[in-house]
Amino acid sequence: MAGIKVFAENLEDSTKEQIEEISSCPAFEGAKIRIMPDAHKGKGCVIGFTANLGDKVIPNLVGVDIGCGMYCVPLAETIARDDLIQFNRDVKCAVPTGFSLHRDPACVLADFDMESRDWLQDKRKVERSMGTLGGGNHFIELDEDEDGCQYLVVHTGSRNMGKQTAEHHQALAQKTCTTDIPDELKYLVGDLSAEYLVDMHNCQRFSNQNRKAIVAQIVERTGIRLDGDGFTTMHNYISEDGMIRKGAISAHAGEMVLIPFNMRDGAVIARGKGNEDWNCSAPHGTGRAMSRTKAFQTLDTRSFVNEMRDAGIYCPSACETTLDESPEAYKPADDVLRLMDPTVDVIHRLKPIWNFKATGKRGRR
Repeated sequence: MAGIKVFAENLEDSTKEQIEEISSCPAFEGAKIRIMPDAHKGKGCVIGFTANLGDKVIPNLVGVDIGCGMYCVPLAETIARDDLIQFNRDVKCAVPTGFSLHRDPACVLADFDMESRDWLQDKRKVERSMGTLGGGNHFIELDEDEDGCQYLVVHTGSRNMGKQTAEHHQALAQKTCTTDIPDELKYLVGDLSAEYLVDMHNCQRFSNQNRKAIVAQIVERTGIRLDGDGFTTMHNYISEDGMIRKGAISAHAGEMVLIPFNMRDGAVIARGKGNEDWNCSAPHGTGRAMSRTKAFQTLDTRSFVNEMRDAGIYCPSACETTLDESPEAYKPADDVLRLMDPTVDVIHRLKPIWNFKATGKRGRR
């Protein structure tokens, strides 16, 4: 475990095992691995993972939601609580969720250099996914800071483009990598590695544009005014300087970041300290305290709905199909706030007043 530091506490055995497995992978021989305070077991890779990229790249590490992240933009005016019912209706009309897409293409793949990829299926469907939220833990939220200023926050990623890209390149890794390691840790080298990185960065551009498109659709529908351009905090990606972040964010010196907690407790706006020992990274949230399956099996929908109501949050999305996103499914916010002090300075604490998610069938879409 040389070259590894874990900044999390009270990890489950399954998370520890996943950290040990990834650290012993040939792709990270000699790498500087740092595990964030919100670490928990993930699909294929521990969530909260950061490391410098070598000459081997594992597509499965970034995963299928390439470029997933937050876009936070301040509002030039406040939305009154009495107007939230209509605001929710307008957003529901403006932004497709779950499996829903726009009727017509909302972008062209040529703008993201993906039109020529013959393995990319249903290209027009991908173009119709621009400006859509998806499901699972993706959300749109209206937050308020301690001074009464409001922020619109969008959490989503690269949609089906990212999924197809990850699956195509991981299949190539499984086909070409002869090292005796689990399929999910098979890696690409040489030209295949370079091709994945190009496609992955294209997906990251798509995800950034997707979040901004959602905000633009909300502005057009509701007439709200924004106060500036806002900022993006991405948490499933490889940066231009070769840092892998899976469920982790960049926190370079002076960099503005948004770290969400859960549907009830909101988020913080913070400024990065550029801590090299942390790979200039920070946690992307609080981390799950229980799996989605366990949440559905053990948590109570009525308690979830009442909890959001008692916190003063207008959230029609709190229901049986979003029970896996209940605040109780996540670790306490204060635990992560304490542990992340070496890497970020908290500027604002944001409290949600409205939260919006897909409410269709269970599971990520």
